Amino acid sequence: MTTPFLFTFEMFNKKVHNCLVDYTMSSNVMPYAICKKLNVEPLITNAQIVRLVHSRVKVMGELRDVLIRLASNSKVRQVIDVIFMDILESYGLLLSRDWSSKLNGY
Repeated sequence: MTTPFLFTFEMFNKKVHNCLVDYTMSSNVMPYAICKKLNVEPLITNAQIVRLVHSRVKVMGELRDVLIRLASNSKVRQVIDVIFMDILESYGLLLSRDWSSKLNGY
C-alpha cells in the first residue's frame, strides 16, 4: 500500500492538516470534529452521501463558499463547498477531483 500525499490548507485563518485530494470524490468532505475545531457552525443541508469507504455515514451540515489556501503557497487557493460528516478524523479534509487541476504540480 502506498502512503497518500497529504497537504496542509488554511481555512478560517487556521491550518487544517492531513488534507487529501481524492480523485474518486465528487464532493469536498470534512469530519465534523474538524468543523468544531475550526469553531464554525455548518448549515443544515439536504445533501446525502449514502456510503463512504463501504460504510453509511451521517451528513451533519455544509458550508458554502469557503476560501481555502494551500499553506505552503497562499497563491494556490479556491472557494469550495464543504460537506461535514460524522466520520473519523483520519484526514482533515478530503478534496474532490476538482482540486487536482488547482494544485499545478504540488
